[in-house]
Amino acid sequence: MKALTMMCAAVLCVCWAAFAYPGDTITVHFANPVVVNDTTIPAGDVTITVQRSNPSVTLTFRSDSGVIVNAVATRINDYDETRPETTVVLGKQGNALRVERIWLPEHTGFAITQ
Repeated sequence: MKALTMMCAAVLCVCWAAFAYPGDTITVHFANPVVVNDTTIPAGDVTITVQRSNPSVTLTFRSDSGVIVNAVATRINDYDETRPETTVVLGKQGNALRVERIWLPEHTGFAITQ
């Protein structure tokens, strides 16, 4: 009975943690198609949902065209520069533009692990 009580308590804690912090939402407009985890997201509006866990972060990219991509990212810090707004950093690989990092105004961000 004690084991069952502990298991139920653990499940309740996990469920509470999942709903206690819903995550951040970032909305961006890409003028060109971009690649995330080898999936091409067409140009247009994209909503990025940030789900923080320990030690990594999951970024979910949802385009208005219906393409959905999940990417694992790590937290990064930048104390040298001031960013007044959220910035998405793209890198060029061949002919494709890849999402590499997302910087937030408070000097933190996420680097996508490929």
